[in-house]
Amino acid sequence: MSPEVFEAKLAASAPSGTERTWSLIRWGRGQIDPAMDAAGVENIVRIAHDLYDKYVVPLDLPLVPSAAEPLVDSLIKEIIARLIRSVHDAVHSREELAALANWEDSA
Repeated sequence: MSPEVFEAKLAASAPSGTERTWSLIRWGRGQIDPAMDAAGVENIVRIAHDLYDKYVVPLDLPLVPSAAEPLVDSLIKEIIARLIRSVHDAVHSREELAALANWEDSA
């Protein structure tokens, strides 16, 4: 669904700000989850690392000695990788719990 179509549906169907926010979150998850599943989490981590190497590593980190910058960069990249994996795991574990709760409700 294109962003324009989504915005039109959202404007027509969700009157409150809270409902609009949750609709946006659900739409975003619907766009991101299939991409992450298709590409694989490790591929997403690799892309994030490549972007970090391309755009952040060339920048000088203030208050960090030049000799320590490679160590700091590797630590930041590890934090990014853990964050991506954690978000992916949290999203999928919540979906599994919701599916289980729905299954128990229908039984």
